[in-house]
Amino acid sequence: MGKKGGKYILVLLSVMLVMSGQVVQANQKKPEAEKKHEKEIPPIFRPVTPQFKRDFQKYCYNNSDSVHDAKFAWQVKTITKMEKQLKQASERLEKKKLELEKWVKRREEFIEKMTDTLVKIYSKMDPEKASAQISIMDYDTAVSLLVKLKASESSAILNEMKPENASQLIRIMVGATKSASNRETN
Repeated sequence: MGKKGGKYILVLLSVMLVMSGQVVQANQKKPEAEKKHEKEIPPIFRPVTPQFKRDFQKYCYNNSDSVHDAKFAWQVKTITKMEKQLKQASERLEKKKLELEKWVKRREEFIEKMTDTLVKIYSKMDPEKASAQISIMDYDTAVSLLVKLKASESSAILNEMKPENASQLIRIMVGATKSASNRETN
């Protein structure tokens, strides 16, 4: 019988004791006036006799250790089950983490290759055509591309741009250089 079954048996025995005490009370001979009064009150609401209280207390006292043991065993079982679930969830998360790290590494390698390819392409382009294309890029991409080109190639491209665009890109490059040098000194 399982641990839950033990709890149900204890509850069933308690109910049987309660009912048996009330049946004994009901079967005792009483005067007609009391019987009439008892018919009005359902048996479950009748006062409990002192003997029933003593019997119930003895029952509870005699079974308290087994009830505590059953409760403790249930708690141990529940905690063990939860630990197993936690371990499984942790393993799933670790697998997912490794998978994501692998994906990020592949993505970074791809971006690095693409950046190198773009640098080669723009280094071989005519500065006027390169400046026209870089002018319509977002600033972060344009700056990262210009920084990776040789200084002579970057200056030729910036020289062909509108002064407003070139000055904005130079401000961003100077800011990136300052923040990089600040990180190195800290």
